[in-house]
Order: sequence, then structure tokens, then C-alpha cells
Amino acid sequence: MLDAARDIEAPQSTPMPDTLFRAADGDDNSSMVSFRSASARRMTWWQLGCVAFTFTAGGPFGLEAAVRAGGPLVALSALLAMPLIYVIAQIVIVVEMATMMRSNHGSVRWVQEAFGNGIGFFNAMTNVPANLIDAGVYPTLFTSYLVKAFIPAATHYERIGLCLACIWVGTGVALISATAVGNFTSAFTFVILIPFAVAVIAGFHYVTWEKISNPHAIYAPNQEANYGTLLSTLLWMFTGWRSLGSLGGEVRSPKDFLLGLFAALVIGEALYFFPLLVALAVPCPGGHRAWSSGYLVVAFDGVLHGLGKAIAAAGAIANLGLFASAMLVYPRTMWGVADKGWLPVIIKRQSKAGTPWVAVLIHAAAASVMSLFDFTVLVRMEMLIAAPSYIMSVWCLARLRWTKPDAGRPFKWPKSFAGSVVLVSIPSVVFVANFALNIKSWYLVVAALSVHASIIAAYFVLRWHRNREAAKLLANSAAPPTAAAPPTMPVVDRAAVINESTSLVAAAPISSIIKVSQV
Repeated sequence: MLDAARDIEAPQSTPMPDTLFRAADGDDNSSMVSFRSASARRMTWWQLGCVAFTFTAGGPFGLEAAVRAGGPLVALSALLAMPLIYVIAQIVIVVEMATMMRSNHGSVRWVQEAFGNGIGFFNAMTNVPANLIDAGVYPTLFTSYLVKAFIPAATHYERIGLCLACIWVGTGVALISATAVGNFTSAFTFVILIPFAVAVIAGFHYVTWEKISNPHAIYAPNQEANYGTLLSTLLWMFTGWRSLGSLGGEVRSPKDFLLGLFAALVIGEALYFFPLLVALAVPCPGGHRAWSSGYLVVAFDGVLHGLGKAIAAAGAIANLGLFASAMLVYPRTMWGVADKGWLPVIIKRQSKAGTPWVAVLIHAAAASVMSLFDFTVLVRMEMLIAAPSYIMSVWCLARLRWTKPDAGRPFKWPKSFAGSVVLVSIPSVVFVANFALNIKSWYLVVAALSVHASIIAAYFVLRWHRNREAAKLLANSAAPPTAAAPPTMPVVDRAAVINESTSLVAAAPISSIIKVSQV
């Protein structure tokens, strides 16, 4: 099955009917190679919705940094604006691309199909460090909420132990199967929603315009907003939709894909906005400094005594579910990179259930290290590294609309090419703005650009190595025959061999380079 998924085929030129959905439920009419057969896809829209909710939202945990950076009214306004200017565009792009190419390669394959091997390599390799960093965010928040409510005197080593517990429990679930993660997060979704529903109902009477519009309720009078941190945090809170394209081979139908993602967006937006509205209205004696990770525990304990511990438990459960969802999605992205030959072939190994277990263990090990860092640093670094990859992954929709207008697309919206350009421009502008706002944190920008430069250098080193090995093979094929050789030798067109080998450089698998080096 993996060998069959290796080669990318161009979609057949099939006329696109004037309907939003073309394929029937469970059908796979796309000619793209699929990671799973249609009969093996078992995730329904509600299972996908629960995975998407826990993966892209999971509750307002982490919004404290946005409030601390931008103030109450700006944070609330941004929460309302982000779905309109950023998330809906992502969902539409992901559903079209994931149902056009029904495989678990996700955006790794989309970008390569649209822009070729060079940009495809850069996109794929940029995904890897960004995902490894993100995997460490959730255990950090998991620990923050547990410690805030239940173990305020926890030592450094006890915090590390809690992080590791979150990592390896989530990893154990992810190693079973995609359906197991879906069921795991489905059960957690309702547990997360209950305490926040109680908090909003019990505390809504605190909400007044004066409280949420007064920045000095949070800020000191001489303090300035940090819009770089604000936008990076909100991007992280609303990012993850693209990675769900890696589940293209796991979901039953395009309708399930679209319904699941929009259901997750509606639940996630409600669970961000209303609890934060109430928390901002509750008196905050500590001001700006009180809004550190886990402050929601304190705020809601002021609404109803004992509710803070329920919120802390929900926060821990939510971030455990987020981590399990990350362990479902991110390793499949890494598997897609390895399947292109751009990472060692060992990463392609799978269990009988189809779980890329080597990639899962790599992400678990990375999360164990990354969870030692501060939440804000991890989020900002991740967004800066991932920015070019996100921009390329949205623009591949417009590119493929232009180059392959007749390719089979089970879902297509907007219909026109001009509409697709407008659609992909919006999230691109958001990421460019985030990069510009973080220029003051020069050390993070330099670190991110260093990662990008290293990936570009690796691409050209691989090209050079491939050219050198091809030249050696060419020289060996042109050598005069020895006495033991056959009396006749085929004539080799050296120019043709050079041209052919050069055209294959960009797609040269690491595994093939190793094999050639051993000749």
C-alpha cells in the first residue's frame, strides 16, 4: 500500500459539474493515489469535528497571553474577527485540496503538486520543525492548569513529571489508530464544555461595557501593547486546520470533511469568546501580571467557589486531547515527507492499523524536550517558522485552479479563479503582518530565518550530491570494457544521461542517495 502511494499521478481531466459536492458519500472518484481505500475510511463528520475541535481549539486555554499582550477589548475584537479573515478561508482550502487528493500526505503533497519539487521540499521540511515545536505547547499548558489549581507548590521536577505523563498517555492513544483518537477526543469534548457552560451562565451578570472596554483593568497606565505576541497567540489559537488535511485518507466523504470542520469552528469560537468575556468582567486584583497561563482557574473560582478546579481539570483534559490530536495529525505529515524520499525511509514504518509509529515516537520525544520552554516563546517561534509554509499551502489552491482547471474536485468554492485568488490572499496577509509585528523580537526572527536558510542549503546540498553520484555512474558506464567484459557495449548518450539525471535531482530520495553511495 505504501509503495503504491509513492508515485504521484496527475488528476485526470474530468469536467467539473456545477455542484458543490461531486462525489457521493464514501466514493473516491479522484484519480489521485489514496493512502487508504474508501472502505477503510471510517471517521464520520462528528468524529472529525471532535478531533478538529480539540486540535484547533479545545477551549480558551492560552488566551491569557493574548489578553496580556493586547488588552481586553482588542483581544475580544480579534477573537470575533479571526474566523472571518482567517479560519473560514483555511477550512475551504483544506476541504478542496484534501478531497481533490485523498491521501494522508496533506499539504506536503498539495504544494509539491502545485509548485514542483523545489518549493515542495522547502514546504515539507518547514512543516517538520514547526510541528515538533507545537507538540511541546500542549503538555506545557496541561501542567500549568493542574499546578494552578491542585499543586501550587509543585517543584520543577514534579512539573516535568506531569508534562511527561501528558506526552506518553497521548502518545499511547495515538499509537492505536485514528479512530481511537477520534473516540478519545469525542468523550473529552463534552467534559470540556460542561464547566465552561456553567461558568458563562453563572458569571454573565458581571459583564458590563465599562469592564471590557477599559484597558487599565488589565494594563498599568504606562504599559504598551505587544501586538506581535497578540497576533502570534491568536494565530496559534486558530491554526491547525491545514494540518487536518493529513486526514484526507481517513474521512468517509467530502461532506463529512466540510461538516466536521465547520462544526469544530462554531464550537471553538463560542468556547473562546463567551468564557473570556466573563473572565474579563470578573475583578482582577493582580492586573496585567495576573493574566499568566492558568489565570482562568482564578477568574472562574471568583464566579463560583470550586469552579476553578473544574476549569483546571477541563484545561488539563483539553490539552491532553489536543496533544493526542497532534499525535494523530503531525506524524502523518512527517510520514508524507518521508514518503517523498526527503526524510529517512525508517519514518515510513507503520503498525498493522496504519499508524506511522516511528513518526509518532519522534514527535513524542521532541515534545518531551520542547515542553521545557515558555509557552509564549514556543508559540511565537512556531508561527515565524511556519509562516512561509502556510502561505505556500494556501496559494497552491489558486495555482492548481490555474494549471489544472479540469481536475476532479469533489468540493469547489468559490467557483471562479479570481475568487480563489481573493480567498488565499487573506490568510497570506495575516501571516505577513505577524512577521512584521515580531521584528522587534529580533532573536526569534533570526532563529526562524536560520531554520529557513538551513532547509534551502540542505536542498542544494542534496542536489549537488545527486549530481555527483550521477556523474560517477555516467563515468562508469562510459569506461572501456575489460577483458572479461562482453565483446559489445551499448552506446551511451552522455548529454541525454546528464539531462535526465539533472531533471531528477529535486526529487532525489535520501534513501536512494545512500544506496548509490554504497555502490
